[in-house]
Amino acid sequence: GQPSMGAFIGRYANRIAAGQFRIDGQRYPLTRNDGPHHLHGGTKGSRFRVFDAEQVDGATLRLRYRYADGEEGYPGNMDSEVEYHVSAANELVISYSAQSDRSTVVNFTSHIFFNLRGDGGDILDHRLTIHADAITPVDGTMVPTGVP
Repeated sequence: GQPSMGAFIGRYANRIAAGQFRIDGQRYPLTRNDGPHHLHGGTKGSRFRVFDAEQVDGATLRLRYRYADGEEGYPGNMDSEVEYHVSAANELVISYSAQSDRSTVVNFTSHIFFNLRGDGGDILDHRLTIHADAITPVDGTMVPTGVP
């Protein structure tokens, strides 16, 4: 498969249905790498790229990558940045930014996973409760349905 554990995910996290989108009436076909869909930026998404890294200070790491116009089918050259910072309160803060020279789509995320049981604990028994007012429903291929 194409493991994404621990990776920065872009140019677009999640699936783009049928591997295409439209901006200003123009259709942009993308690389299809999840059946008929485009997943996590395609076959050469950010999880397979080497970023320029900068240690900003003792608590902050900044990573940069420039996506080329047409890469995986996306329009525009896009400069991206992800910053990982450990705060004084011992919180992990992840910040994303991007700037493109053309109208495009972007949706970054992180695939960091944590074992909350510590050394030797099995993550398969974790239970998580999320108090949320809504969810994003998906169809049988894991594509969001658009229904609120």
